[in-house]
Amino acid sequence: MEVISTIREVIMDLRKEFEDIRDEATFRGAIKKIDNGEKLFPSPPDNGNKRLFLKEGDLVKKCQSGKFVTYRFFLFSDQLLYTHRTYSGDYNVHKQLKLSEMRANPIDDDENRTFHISHPSKSFEVIAHTSEIRRDWLRTIANASQAQR
Repeated sequence: MEVISTIREVIMDLRKEFEDIRDEATFRGAIKKIDNGEKLFPSPPDNGNKRLFLKEGDLVKKCQSGKFVTYRFFLFSDQLLYTHRTYSGDYNVHKQLKLSEMRANPIDDDENRTFHISHPSKSFEVIAHTSEIRRDWLRTIANASQAQR
């Protein structure tokens, strides 16, 4: 039984190590897409936890002018970035929003694709391509925000 227990521990340690390597590779891959991404994320977050990359995708932002603009959103375990693509192919950051200060709430619309992002420095509406995409963004943001508290 001791041998089985030891083997189990070794397997669990290896699994954790592989997950950490995968998470780091995914994180590095995401920040390489962002202009000056390495400078934006030089160290772990303030709370000392490991920063994870969670999600990326295009959402249509409703601007104060009434225009609708598509931005690429990057969700990390501690913050949300929205960006636009430059001619070089990198994504230039428009805004970084800390999840600990942010809320995302669904807006009832005909197609259930819109949600509102509230942050002390910026609040706006975004539209997902489908209701399933909206639901996934809201769930992922809520889970990440909850983990920040």
